[in-house]
Amino acid sequence: DIRVNGQAWEPLESGIGSSVQAVPSYGWLMIEVRVTSPSATAAGFEPLNYQAVVARQAICHERCVACFGPGAGDCLRCRAPLVLNNGSCEQTACPPDSYFEWDSFQCRRCHAS
Repeated sequence: DIRVNGQAWEPLESGIGSSVQAVPSYGWLMIEVRVTSPSATAAGFEPLNYQAVVARQAICHERCVACFGPGAGDCLRCRAPLVLNNGSCEQTACPPDSYFEWDSFQCRRCHAS
């Protein structure tokens, strides 16, 4: 099955004859594919769900340099002097229980010890 942007699930034929999904010239497109088989269902396994976000000329929140969605909590990297903490670019320094990791350019929580 396939679902686009949270719409209803629709059947998806596998293989070379499957339908083509149009991608907008700019913005976001969320594609979800649900995979199951009769034997997996009979054995009591839940379907596998795969999600992919397709972006063209993506528009990030004004505080983000890179993102995976348009919201303020969808940032991957922040505009200086902001730091990334839990997907958001709200602060200019990490919280007291965390440190700034230079490799990933984000706040990481300190070990409990």
